[in-house]
Amino acid sequence: MTVQRNCKKKSTDSAIGGNLTSTLAWATDAPPGPLFVDDDTVILWSTLTDIIWARKLSAPTIDDINNLSALKFISGFELPSLSFSDSSGACLKASATDACPSAIATRSFATIDRPLFYPRLTIAQPVDASDQEAFIPLKLEYLKNVTDIAASAISGYEFETLTSEQSLTQADLTGLSHSGACTLLARDNSDTTSAAVLCIAVANSTQVPASTFDDPFGNGTNKMLAGQGLFRASADRKVMGLVEVQPSIPDWMTWYWDGDINLNNSLDSLELSAPSSLVLFGKYQGRYPILFVRPVFR
Repeated sequence: MTVQRNCKKKSTDSAIGGNLTSTLAWATDAPPGPLFVDDDTVILWSTLTDIIWARKLSAPTIDDINNLSALKFISGFELPSLSFSDSSGACLKASATDACPSAIATRSFATIDRPLFYPRLTIAQPVDASDQEAFIPLKLEYLKNVTDIAASAISGYEFETLTSEQSLTQADLTGLSHSGACTLLARDNSDTTSAAVLCIAVANSTQVPASTFDDPFGNGTNKMLAGQGLFRASADRKVMGLVEVQPSIPDWMTWYWDGDINLNNSLDSLELSAPSSLVLFGKYQGRYPILFVRPVFR
């Protein structure tokens, strides 16, 4: 039997952030064999891999801070008792003579403590590229401090790289998309391909045949290392100009990058977006030499 339902935080943790959910597959056996004590007892187990802490509809507050020196944890879950039924609707109960649990009953389960973070993904801005290839750095950050709780002051939020993150892969960061600025031209003067076609092709190069997301050193691990990674983007011909790109990411990596764009004096879910970057393609054009460049992320 496998049972799949959403779980939620224990009531003692309910004041932290929004709802916490995770879809668990409950099974009656696991390698190397079934977990049956006897014919009358069944032990359920589940592997808890990903926990989604749903964000509030408004901007984060001090309650959402998780400074590494004082981590917030989730240590248990409550599940509706009715979740424990098989595909035919038969419920699990303590004994054959007991009734099925009521609709409002819950059962508590402990789990290994999991730290909670309010994250966002950042992307280097801008990025210099050759006339055919670009490497675009990314970082996963967590909310470390709130210094100004004004409803629309995004400058009052302090983030830091989540160096413990090692598991995000191509499945989470599936590539780049293009919208916004686009001035790409082929270096071959006889090539009349439009800028729009060239810009879309550069973004698509990070998606097919699979995401080009990799660790920050491009070692071919295809996953984040110490909270950092990169995309490799390429043009199918030599080009010059710029293209604006955005990573394709799940909602929990977004942020209020453009601030209070609807001018309602608050930050709300409609203002969340992926970060963007300008990628500058072309050979050296005679600018003053730069001895050191420190990437700026947004």
